[in-house]
Amino acid sequence: MVGSILIILQTIGLGYLELVHNKNAFLVISFVAQLLGGFGAGMNSTASMAMISSFSGQKRERYVGYMEASAGIGLLFGPLLGAGAYGVGGYCAPFLFFGKSYF
Repeated sequence: MVGSILIILQTIGLGYLELVHNKNAFLVISFVAQLLGGFGAGMNSTASMAMISSFSGQKRERYVGYMEASAGIGLLFGPLLGAGAYGVGGYCAPFLFFGKSYF
């Protein structure tokens, strides 16, 4: 749960960068947001793999494969969806689109 909250905070922080005009504040907010998102993604990944490892035998291997496949598909299509949202609504659109999907 904490990992998801950190990812949401990252998305919000990056979404509001368009409103920041001070270069130093822009860099600080960017780095802090990415740091929060990295910690959140690490927490989610670790917790997910720990839950999956509680399965036994082939079920565990199958579900680990599903997780890895879904991560790969997300890395493949995420930039495409983000670029499409940017093209339609500008800089804030991808963050609003993906940030809203958490709720």
